[in-house]
Amino acid sequence: MAEAPYHELEPAPEVVKLGMALAKHGSYYLFRFPMIDYFNRPEINIEGEGLFQVELIDTWLMKTYLLGYTHPGKQSFFPHIGQGLLRITRADQPLPNVPTGTITELISAFGTLLSLSQESTRWSTSVLDATR
Repeated sequence: MAEAPYHELEPAPEVVKLGMALAKHGSYYLFRFPMIDYFNRPEINIEGEGLFQVELIDTWLMKTYLLGYTHPGKQSFFPHIGQGLLRITRADQPLPNVPTGTITELISAFGTLLSLSQESTRWSTSVLDATR
C-alpha cells in the first residue's frame, strides 16, 4: 500500500454501486464493500485502456493476494469479503502465467485456491503467500 498515489486519489462514488471507492481515474482504484448483500451485487466501472491488475487486500490478516488481470468497463460481482479491499491498478507489464478474466472469475478461482490451501499448509505458504 505504500506505493499508492494517495495525494492523487479522490472519492469516486460514480465508479461504484453498493460500495465506496477512491480513484485516480484510469490507473488506480481502491474499493471497499462494507456490507455483504446476497441479493444485490456491487458494480464497478473501471475507466481506462489495457489490462488492470486485481488484488484482494485482507485488512484483518494484513495480506495482499494477486487475483489476476481484468479489462476495463462495468463489472458486477459478489465480493465474498466483508472486511477487505479490492485494489485495481493499470498493468503496464502483466506478469506471465497470471489469469485474466472478469472479477467474478478471478474471485472464484481465488476461492478455489483458498479451499485447497486449507487442506494443505504447504500449498498455502508456497502459492498464496507468493502473491503478496
